[in-house]
Amino acid sequence: MSDTSSVVQQVGAIGIALLVALSMTAGIGAVPADGHTNGDDSDASVTFEDQTSEGETVVIESVTVPEDGFVAIHNASLLDGEVVSSVIGVSEYLEAGTHEDVEVTLFEGVDGTTFDQSALEEDGTLIAMPHRDTDGDEEYDFVQNEGGNDGPYTEDDEAVVDSAEVTVEEDDDEEDAIFPEPVEISVAGLTVSVGPPQDVDDDGIYSDLNGDGEVTVLDAVLHAVVVTAVDAGELDLSDEQADAVDVNGDGAVTYDDALEIALTTDMGAQASAW
Repeated sequence: MSDTSSVVQQVGAIGIALLVALSMTAGIGAVPADGHTNGDDSDASVTFEDQTSEGETVVIESVTVPEDGFVAIHNASLLDGEVVSSVIGVSEYLEAGTHEDVEVTLFEGVDGTTFDQSALEEDGTLIAMPHRDTDGDEEYDFVQNEGGNDGPYTEDDEAVVDSAEVTVEEDDDEEDAIFPEPVEISVAGLTVSVGPPQDVDDDGIYSDLNGDGEVTVLDAVLHAVVVTAVDAGELDLSDEQADAVDVNGDGAVTYDDALEIALTTDMGAQASAW
């Protein structure tokens, strides 16, 4: 587990401010209709270990909720006071007790917000925070109600939290891809972004140059652009990449390969029939 003392202190201060604010708007300090009080929940705990992730999920090693609830994942903006907008994921509904190896999907399933990304894009600090189900509806409403429902479990007036350093690892498929990213080509003063090319037939030939999932005349045109750039010394292909776009298998990347792609399309087939 990472050293969280400074994180806990910062979150504690934020938690106090949140509880004070909510006491003015949501009746915190009194006993809500569902019977929960807002005193300490000394049995609540969470253990969030440093880990590597492909960026779409994280795993909470252990979380204990004295009453039913959830565990939310906040990004580091929580430490700047962004109590609500820092939530980037939440667990499924958890019954009272201790739960181990709780997987939380990030950037989806948080009512009241939308995300412009589907995975972590860089390494960083994330914070796990157990939350109550204060309204008893088995849905995490903390964000949707701007903190009015389903607030965090607390101890000594501080939110119960644990932080972890999450390292984002590249997807194995991306690491192994012949063309892991678009090919930037500069020809005659123009820059063209191609692909990344795809092997749509699983035959080792990357004839879908623009990577849209189908082979069309546009792919033949883009292949010709690739050949022009290679011949002009503007583009270097690895041996593996050259083999992947050697469509006719003659051991060279030439305009004949572009013609071969064109002939495989419906338009090319019609032209050859004429």
